[in-house]
Amino acid sequence: MGQAEVKAEGTAQGAALVRAEGMAQGYIITILYLFFNYINKGENRKIFKNISEDQTKGIRNYLKKWELLVPENSVQYLNQTQILRYEILYWTIKEMYFSPYKMLLNSLKKEEINNKFLKTEKYCGEPSEENIVKFINYFIVCLREKIDK
Repeated sequence: MGQAEVKAEGTAQGAALVRAEGMAQGYIITILYLFFNYINKGENRKIFKNISEDQTKGIRNYLKKWELLVPENSVQYLNQTQILRYEILYWTIKEMYFSPYKMLLNSLKKEEINNKFLKTEKYCGEPSEENIVKFINYFIVCLREKIDK
């Protein structure tokens, strides 16, 4: 509708009073997607350079053990909800792999992971861009409870 009648005078002084907490939700979705591609296809290696090749193999072995590793040629047949589910599972296994709970991952069974995922869906609702952080955090808590028992 045109330009403003008055221009701002000067620049802002000092620092912001409040610092932004956390990360943008879109960032979380993107990093899940990139990690999913990294584990399945080896893409995006530079983004996950702090994960060694041996650690990558270890994560892949856990995913294979629980039949969660999606063959690259099968990804095209998954819908967005299924892909997001796998991305969450991959990320959760990675987070637990690098936590003090790594050795206890051996005791988990495929059925237990699926049950805990369904429990998380019941509590948080279906995973979506809006609740992804809450969903992942609650899922990890559910798995840790199972492992702690």
